[in-house]
Amino acid sequence: MFGGAGAVVGGLTGKSNSNSISVNYITQIDLKIIVKDTNNPVHIIRFLQTATGKQSYLYKNAIEKAMKCHAIINVLISQANEKDNASTIEIKEIAKEPPPKNNIMVSAEIYKLLELMNQGIITEKEFEAQKKKLLA
Repeated sequence: MFGGAGAVVGGLTGKSNSNSISVNYITQIDLKIIVKDTNNPVHIIRFLQTATGKQSYLYKNAIEKAMKCHAIINVLISQANEKDNASTIEIKEIAKEPPPKNNIMVSAEIYKLLELMNQGIITEKEFEAQKKKLLA
């Protein structure tokens, strides 16, 4: 899962020591976290570093804590992404609003329209319609 706040890539990893197909015990449980930091992008949280059987309390407790931590980090990243997206939407909405009218600019535009009307280029009706738009 990638996002603005960072990434959880490795998920839960475990090392087992077994030559047979069936794994009876685990020697290590890690949670690998990758973040957007070029100086220190990889963080490993170790939950277990001793040989233990998969049915043992030690293993079950470590895997439960690792999964809970993984879920919390995923939630935090999702919340940070939602916050980033909300900020982007808010900025876009603000940018869509027309800029506030400067009274001097409006007055200058009305004066130009008045000159056009006096020169016969536009009618009084057109002048009034344009003036109304500028003053709205």
